[in-house]
Amino acid sequence: MNANAQTFVPSSTGTPNPTLDVKLNSSSLRDTTNNNNNNKSLSKQNNQQKHRQQRQSIQQNKKQQSRHQQHQRNYNQGQSSQHVRQPRNNAHSLQSKSIDAAEMTKDEPSTDKKGRVSLNHLLNFSFPERRTPQYYSNTRRSNKQLSSGSSSPYNKERFVNANFRFLVNPTGGNNNYKDYTFHLADPDSRFEWTDIEQVLISAHGEDPTCPICLSPPTAARVTKCGHTFCLPCMLHYLELRENPKKQWRKCPICWDPVYERDFKPVQILHTFAIAERGDDNSKKNTPVTEGDKVDMSLVMRTNGSTLALPVSSSWPVPDSVVDAYLKPGAAVMPWHFTPDAMQFARFMLVGPDYLLDEYEHDRQGLLDAMKEAKEWNLLEEMPFIERAMIQIDEKIIEIKRQNTKQVELAMHTAKMLFDTTVAMTHTNGSGKIKNKQTILNTSDRVNDKSSNDDDKKKKQEEEIPMSYQQYHSQRAGEDIAVSFEQREEEGGGGGGGGGGGGKNNNNTTKQKSIALSSGPTLDYHFFQASDGQHIYLHPLDVRVLKHEYGDFERFPHNLQVHVESVEETTMTEDVRKRFKYLSHLPLACDVTFLEVDLKKLVSNETSKAFSSKL
Repeated sequence: MNANAQTFVPSSTGTPNPTLDVKLNSSSLRDTTNNNNNNKSLSKQNNQQKHRQQRQSIQQNKKQQSRHQQHQRNYNQGQSSQHVRQPRNNAHSLQSKSIDAAEMTKDEPSTDKKGRVSLNHLLNFSFPERRTPQYYSNTRRSNKQLSSGSSSPYNKERFVNANFRFLVNPTGGNNNYKDYTFHLADPDSRFEWTDIEQVLISAHGEDPTCPICLSPPTAARVTKCGHTFCLPCMLHYLELRENPKKQWRKCPICWDPVYERDFKPVQILHTFAIAERGDDNSKKNTPVTEGDKVDMSLVMRTNGSTLALPVSSSWPVPDSVVDAYLKPGAAVMPWHFTPDAMQFARFMLVGPDYLLDEYEHDRQGLLDAMKEAKEWNLLEEMPFIERAMIQIDEKIIEIKRQNTKQVELAMHTAKMLFDTTVAMTHTNGSGKIKNKQTILNTSDRVNDKSSNDDDKKKKQEEEIPMSYQQYHSQRAGEDIAVSFEQREEEGGGGGGGGGGGGKNNNNTTKQKSIALSSGPTLDYHFFQASDGQHIYLHPLDVRVLKHEYGDFERFPHNLQVHVESVEETTMTEDVRKRFKYLSHLPLACDVTFLEVDLKKLVSNETSKAFSSKL
């Protein structure tokens, strides 16, 4: 105890108590301190709660923002089932946000519902933009807009028949000479895949690339579904099938069954009809557009035949030349060496020499590919390149066996047919064929057949369309129309008219038969792109030119026109009936009509005559 501490002595009643005051002061001080501590703790709790709420709000905003971005990604990929609703008056912001989201997910692989990643972006493949039909703003008064009619289901065989052209084997894979007369008369007839030796494909600008290796195809081959690949790539692709016992695998593009035996060689032909582009010269790989300058050729075909070639010194072939080199009723078949046939003919017979050159070209391409594979140490690709070379060597041996005397004689006859036509054209049609009897005797010896062959020929003639028989019967001097009339009278042929007037109908039919047997055959003339594309001059423009020149024989054989309008359609039965001169085109074929500027090609009188229609 401290001795120096001060002691307080209590006083009497009525005097202040200093001890009580000290106690009261200490208690009040304690209360004040407690209140301050409580206030500090409450403020601290409030601050913590505020910070907690702020953190929660920030996290919720981040979650909402990420959820919104994920919705937009799913929406752009077409896999989202929930869409973020946007206000109607915020279309511009929605469009900008979708574009930003598309750019963000452009290089990202897409996933499906099972979490599988799509690797389609590695193929660097995209469909071309769908071109809308272009029409000239100042539409012609008499111009009816073309329509493709009712749409039909997609058929891959029809697509291949309409968009590709074929080089076929003249013997059909055997030693007998095969007759393709039916295919020459019917544009929709399909060839047996085993008879096709090569497929011709037209390309705009650069060569197409193989969807597997993304390079120009080496020893290019096409499948029955119409897709082009490298031969080594497809051999490697077929080797990776899950079941080794199966000889087929799904096509990498369309999933149709693909067999190794169905691969056909391909030759890619580049288009050259567009001489000069319009405003945008950079679009060299696109089809014709307004403002372009296009080279066009005058094309002629006979009624009942699908063979349409540009008018030249070798076409059309005079009847006298046909009668001299071919038997009556025989058709003029196009070969690979026929002038302009590689660009315009739907199909051609092909000789062994041409095929040997093509396979040697493919073999050289494979040798270059093998050299490149060795340089880059691509050990996995070398066995398939070697297999492709073995296949080509086997095919070369097979082609050499098909080089028979019958094929050589048929090729020689076809060459003489067109060479004689050129010689007669150079003499202005006044030259005559010498030793005609000798030529006829030679052709008779070449085409001499047994009675069994004659029976086969009769069966084939029954399958030939009537229009084609009428056309060739006129060359032979026969009258099929009379026999057809007799069949109608004897067998009660179809479509009768009303009662009465029977004699007049018979006389009319006889007059038509006499006109068919003695009158000239019906020929169609039209202008087509000079590289064989299905680009044609508009019928109204042809009428204007006919008014200017009077006859098709006076037409210029070549024109360079300035395109004012482009109309596109697809060949259907209705389009065939409307434009009969295009009835040689197969169904589902894409057709383009050009309206051109004819002011520099016709006189002022002709322009005034058609001023109301142009």
